[in-house]
Amino acid sequence: GRVWVASTFFSSCPHECRAMNQTIAALHHDPNLSDVVFVSISVDPTIDTPEDLREYAKLFKADEKRWLFLTGQMADVHKLGRKLGITARTKTHTARLIALDAAGNIRGHFTYNNAAEMRKLKELLAELIEEVRPDVMHVHHWLRLTNDLVRQGAQRGVPVLLTMHDFIAS
Repeated sequence: GRVWVASTFFSSCPHECRAMNQTIAALHHDPNLSDVVFVSISVDPTIDTPEDLREYAKLFKADEKRWLFLTGQMADVHKLGRKLGITARTKTHTARLIALDAAGNIRGHFTYNNAAEMRKLKELLAELIEEVRPDVMHVHHWLRLTNDLVRQGAQRGVPVLLTMHDFIAS
């Protein structure tokens, strides 16, 4: 899984939603957050077609692999909103961004136009990214390590986890 930030919006909103998406754009373009996926869910699926959302995403220079603009049936959007702990009704505003860890657990709600909360969100996202980055080299039971590979890993300071199979086979 990936660390992600969810939000709801509608593209015809000229103020609140646009400002929130500008804040998300700043996070999206932060090189320290390049492992975070942003998911913006439309609460106006009648107007926000996939084609319209592709154009809207261009306003924020969104990388389509890391910032998804989604639309769907309003009933599904409403259910997702409930799961995320936010209001998701047709053309409603929410100022909250929802941080989710790589397992899909909600880790916090943050108000986009509150500087202190945005600092906390960035700190949390950095922590969540570190949780999913491999800091050890995992070796599967089917992969035999040679002494050279173990020595190279140790020289680079990478702990090597050997399975029981590797110990028995040596």
